[in-house]
Amino acid sequence: MDESGSEGAEWTQEHFLLLFARIKSSIQDPDRTLAYSQSLKNMDWKEVAFSPFSAEACQQKWTDVMHKLSKTRTLTELVNVAEDIVSNPAKNYKAHPEHPKRPPPPNAFFIKEHSTAYQMKHPNLSRQMVLKKLVRKYNKLPAEEKNKYLDKHKQASMEYKEAMQMFSKRYKPSQKTTETPEGVSPKPVLSGYHLFCQEQCSSTSTVRGDSFAQSAKRWQTMSDKEKEVYNQRHEELLSQYLDEMNQYSQKFSKVKQREFLKEYRIAKTMTDQKRKNKFPGEPEMPNRFGRTIFYKQQMLLLCKKVPNSRERLSTVNKLWKSLQPEEKQRYKMQASEEVVRYSMELQNWFETLPEEQQVIFWTKNPMKVKYLKCEEQLTYRPSDSEDELTQDSTDGELEEVEEEDNKDFISFEAF
Repeated sequence: MDESGSEGAEWTQEHFLLLFARIKSSIQDPDRTLAYSQSLKNMDWKEVAFSPFSAEACQQKWTDVMHKLSKTRTLTELVNVAEDIVSNPAKNYKAHPEHPKRPPPPNAFFIKEHSTAYQMKHPNLSRQMVLKKLVRKYNKLPAEEKNKYLDKHKQASMEYKEAMQMFSKRYKPSQKTTETPEGVSPKPVLSGYHLFCQEQCSSTSTVRGDSFAQSAKRWQTMSDKEKEVYNQRHEELLSQYLDEMNQYSQKFSKVKQREFLKEYRIAKTMTDQKRKNKFPGEPEMPNRFGRTIFYKQQMLLLCKKVPNSRERLSTVNKLWKSLQPEEKQRYKMQASEEVVRYSMELQNWFETLPEEQQVIFWTKNPMKVKYLKCEEQLTYRPSDSEDELTQDSTDGELEEVEEEDNKDFISFEAF
């Protein structure tokens, strides 16, 4: 009997969908609003099981499915997400339960081989201490003994590569090549270091791999002042590229703009660039959405009542959805007042800059120009878009809206 529950049985798309349907039908009514971890404890896997798979096999397969999913939602919500992943594998191939796992490092094979015997020999040691001892023991092995585990890692890597090729043919979408739009400068390389290597490689006749290695060594011997020249040039090229892409996208609707930025994978680059463009003494951008203010307050208030941050975030999400429109309006108006206050502070700070620094600020921060206008032009016009984003939040849709507020959500783990 294999881990699937039946010898030779494989999980097909139909099996996955049937598993999800049976899990959904097995959720008791009182458990539907509980946090994921609580409702999962009450799941009867014997009731979920179906031929040819055992209850243990179904439970293990669900665990595999959940490995790459965030568990800040209810079990019902997560089953719906899992159904979408399996039903649309080309769209969600990275989170697919059949996505091959990367092989462990060579020392992991050594640890797996010796951990049981070592634990029995030293029963008073914790598992963590056993791992540390075995890692040190592996590091002291002669090269010829390590080769055994290096070979195992190499074999596992080859099998992983073959499995990924098969998985990609079956599920992974074909890569689209996107050409830079006409009138826009080519996208620059990742950093000043890569710019240096690119120029060095183009000016030499040696093999590209050898040339890149030589460039890397040269970069290590350069002074900080010499490196700064390339870093500055890279910043200028990147700013020019982002400004031109942003200007090019203005001719589209807001929805098309998001699709355009997502297609060229520059949304995160623009966010990182904005953080780098922050000037000394520049006022902090406030929370621009009432939902963010509500979340931040409630995460603090529920800290003792719901210690687990993930469960707390799920609870706060439900609280926001249950608020009456007039209550949400109060938080949205609070965000509006914060934006107006920020605008006044930014205007006062901006006026203290020398003229040349003002020009640089305007050039590097075109999206902040609107906050330098008068108070009347900045009046907040609340809509239901915040609720829409809460209900349907994909990376591409939320990235533009929450790029400034992202730090608040990241900090929730610390509460």
